[in-house]
Amino acid sequence: MLGCMHETISLRDDQGSCVEILPSRGALIARFFAGGEEVLFVDDEALAVPNANVHGGIPILFPIAGKLPQGSFEHEGKTYGIAQHGFARARAWEVVERSVDALRCEFEHDAATLAQFPWRFRARFSARIAKGKLDLALSASNMDSTPMPFHAGLHPYFSVPRAAKSAARVETDATLAYDNVSGMRGPIAGIDLTELDLHLEDHSAAGTLLHRGVGLRPIVLQWSGANRVVLWSRREADFICVEPWTAAGGALAGGDSRLPWIRPGNSAALTLSIRLG
Repeated sequence: MLGCMHETISLRDDQGSCVEILPSRGALIARFFAGGEEVLFVDDEALAVPNANVHGGIPILFPIAGKLPQGSFEHEGKTYGIAQHGFARARAWEVVERSVDALRCEFEHDAATLAQFPWRFRARFSARIAKGKLDLALSASNMDSTPMPFHAGLHPYFSVPRAAKSAARVETDATLAYDNVSGMRGPIAGIDLTELDLHLEDHSAAGTLLHRGVGLRPIVLQWSGANRVVLWSRREADFICVEPWTAAGGALAGGDSRLPWIRPGNSAALTLSIRLG
């Protein structure tokens, strides 16, 4: 059990891999042990503080990934404000199905969500561990009468010691990126994973490989439903984030033609699988 006030649900496979999930804390994947090592980084001090945003694990980003310009967007003549990365990571999710190696949970719109995001929805999140591989799926169903945007993301913090980060690299064929630090968009001239906030605009593969330096097994990622990859790291921290998003940051305020829209009665999903190479 994790050292916090929230219930922890553990999933295990027959190879000794383990996942720990906190449904009442945004369905956060807090830990993932595989191959005898901790795959994820987590800030235990933040985890112990109720309602704090946790740098670590795998937070769910919904109904937006990233931040909006001026923190708001317009819809049908009204202005709505949503904090960075949305509200799903701060909500309690209801566990609707559970087994030794799998979990599914949900949450729906309410008065508080409608004040920020004016669509009725049902969000679902599932996790399954098998043969050392963690499979995640985040989906949303449009319960409203008009098309609903699906701007979602998953934000895994992968464990990479500071001393190894200068040798770390991500496999990508991307040639263009938006630098969220400088606010500039342009060609990629090398990627230094020591510290960055870089949004890859034209990564074509449905996954990547994170090489974590000498002595550390690489992490293999595969996804579906994403058209943007975000790389984030802090120099003084022992993590590198590789985040699949369904659209660019700020997409809900306009400017990204690839933002998915869900027709009434339909659903859309973002999936991610993680394993050691």
